[in-house]
Amino acid sequence: SQTLTSTSTVHAVHANDTTTVMTPDAPAIHLRVTSAVDAAKQITLNVLAQCMGNGCVIKNHSYTSDQCDLELSKRAAERSFTADRGYLHAAIQLPIDATDRLTAASIIVNGEYFAPSIDRKTLQAAKKTISEELVASKSDPTQMAQHRLMHAMFKTSPYNKTVDQKVQEVARVSLNDVNALKRTLKQSVTAVTVSSTDDSTQRFDSFVTRINKKHLASRLQWIPNAKQHHEETFETPGNASNVIMVGQVTSIRHDDPRLYALRAAVHVLGGGMSGRLMSTIRGKMGLGTYGIYANVHYSPDYPAFVVVHGTFAPAAAEAGAAKLASMLNEWVSKGLTQEELDDWKSHFQGPRAMALDTPDRIVSTHHETALQGKDPQAEWDAFPERVESVTLNAVKDVLHTELDPSAFVTIRSGVWATEHDESDDE
Repeated sequence: SQTLTSTSTVHAVHANDTTTVMTPDAPAIHLRVTSAVDAAKQITLNVLAQCMGNGCVIKNHSYTSDQCDLELSKRAAERSFTADRGYLHAAIQLPIDATDRLTAASIIVNGEYFAPSIDRKTLQAAKKTISEELVASKSDPTQMAQHRLMHAMFKTSPYNKTVDQKVQEVARVSLNDVNALKRTLKQSVTAVTVSSTDDSTQRFDSFVTRINKKHLASRLQWIPNAKQHHEETFETPGNASNVIMVGQVTSIRHDDPRLYALRAAVHVLGGGMSGRLMSTIRGKMGLGTYGIYANVHYSPDYPAFVVVHGTFAPAAAEAGAAKLASMLNEWVSKGLTQEELDDWKSHFQGPRAMALDTPDRIVSTHHETALQGKDPQAEWDAFPERVESVTLNAVKDVLHTELDPSAFVTIRSGVWATEHDESDDE
């Protein structure tokens, strides 16, 4: 509990729908802008994000990508644009100098983000890149196992569509579709987070304040399938390793206090090299696994679900999968030891320190919280107490009520041998 004691330091102020992060000694300013778009337009959004950074229009004047790159490089400004699950993100680094900062921010936000230049050549190049990445994922055993696992666990989710269907949707995206979507971005901003130094300027502060931040687009709510045992194996020609994924959906929402007990249980099971899975299957048994870990995923869009992901040498796969199944049963039935729970509580000292290790990390950490509609500083300060309040009984209760050992979904890829060859052990 001593390592989790919350400090009185305030590093994030959430006001007027903008989160300002204090980084007084930072050599640069970091800005995050996120727009929320209807989930039905995700494919078009992916194409739009891929098109960004290739020129823009500012005050009815067009600038080429080379011109934008030159002006931004002179000011040591950097930016990237990404799209995921109904969000379009701009991650921006700006100079400390007041004039250069405002100019660079205007080029990136008002130009490249709100008014990108998109011609047919840029559009076709973007669509080609996205399609090639989608097609390549079909030969990736981990991505395909993940797709099959999510499809088995959820009746409604982004994984309902096959890779081929997504490729076809990308092909159908037109220039009109992308331009229509980009015109909505200025009115679709849902969160803005910016770092601040001691020499903050009123002009730049006003620029950030003027960015609209009140939009909430309709989100795709993932609907789980009924819990039931499901096993599926598929071959992955040309891959020398076997992948196994095991998962189950709970009823726990992202703001349910029981989530912390579930997080404790999952971390002890498979949170790194010292987790039960790695220390037993690889450490004690010596089986040829390249890694086997467990994670719990949660979001306002879906209930929390647990996923175990392991990669094995083919000859060790059957033995590893059998041990995994027995360990899952024991984990659900017996829970954790007091020592394991205490170790989990102290574990968060390191990751929490790393989350505030650099200005970029601070901004990213608090921006993700703001996207959930929560006060970043309040959530950060409340976390240690929530962790410390987890008890052994709480962990046992959440495992018994939320997970059914007979209803795990299991997806395997590769050729599964029945004999264990010690020569393949690591």
